[in-house]
Amino acid sequence: MLSPNPPFLHLAAPQQPFGLTPHSKKAQVGAEMVQDRQAPCSGYGRSMQWITLISTIVGAVIATGSAMLLDRQRWKRERVDRETQARRTLYGDYLASLSEARHACGNMARDPDMEPSMRRTTAREAFGPCIGLRYQMTISVPSRVVEASEDAFRRLRDLRDRVMEGVLATDPVYLEGRRTYDDALAVLRARMREDLRVGDDGTAP
Repeated sequence: MLSPNPPFLHLAAPQQPFGLTPHSKKAQVGAEMVQDRQAPCSGYGRSMQWITLISTIVGAVIATGSAMLLDRQRWKRERVDRETQARRTLYGDYLASLSEARHACGNMARDPDMEPSMRRTTAREAFGPCIGLRYQMTISVPSRVVEASEDAFRRLRDLRDRVMEGVLATDPVYLEGRRTYDDALAVLRARMREDLRVGDDGTAP
């Protein structure tokens, strides 16, 4: 027999998964949406990392190349300076030896009483240092300077030979030989200065 008062039927509410509330479910959905939006950004970040790495490598290569170029330019400049200084020293020594030989010839030409044998010996000894420096000039300096050097050397040698023969300082042959040598010496000095880039005031540019 049915009960006149049937038990009250309660409708059970839908159960949520354990540990997941409606609010947490919304949060999970929102996080997934954020991750979907951030996915492209992760690829962009990796691209930026590669660009940064490549830029660093390129910068290092450029810096290294610039340093090597500067070192090479400095080495070339130092080498040119050393060569210029060596030529300057050689020019000074050569001009000094020519000058000493020239003055020795002049002293002998002004001494009519000097014995012929002594005259020849003294002339050869005075001219000797010019010979060694002459050969150094032929292998160490520009061709224009070598040409002028050879001309001056031959003119002074001719003057020495006249003195060894007994020519005196008042003889026309000696005067002509001295003038010819002085002209050749002036040309030699001018070309030396051009090679060393020395101005008229004696200073280099």
